[in-house]
Amino acid sequence: MQRLILIVDDDPEVRLLIAETLDAAGFDFYTAISGDEALLTLEEIYPDLLLLDLTMPGVDGWRVIRKVRAKPQMRDLPIVIMSELVGIPNVMSYGVQGNICKPVDPMAMLETLNEVLHHDAVA
Repeated sequence: MQRLILIVDDDPEVRLLIAETLDAAGFDFYTAISGDEALLTLEEIYPDLLLLDLTMPGVDGWRVIRKVRAKPQMRDLPIVIMSELVGIPNVMSYGVQGNICKPVDPMAMLETLNEVLHHDAVA
């Protein structure tokens, strides 16, 4: 069963690296270049996981998380954040299931995504 991931990042090189890595690993994915685009995309699709950059201009990742968690139908959507910010305290208290440090290490990213998706499938 292929899993669908929504990639949200304003950096085209990061999006391309993640898309190529996910494609090679057999995932389906959509991409969004901003928080606004991510929220619009989430009105059309329900991915298995949201892979979200925190620091974007305009609607940042934090605001996307708050808006997603405010919708009852998306309260359980697994979210993995990406950030160059190191040591975000109590990251799980923000309603996310994982954290990927930038620059993105493709193998570490896949490991985190698989752990979150496996945990979600078991729960």
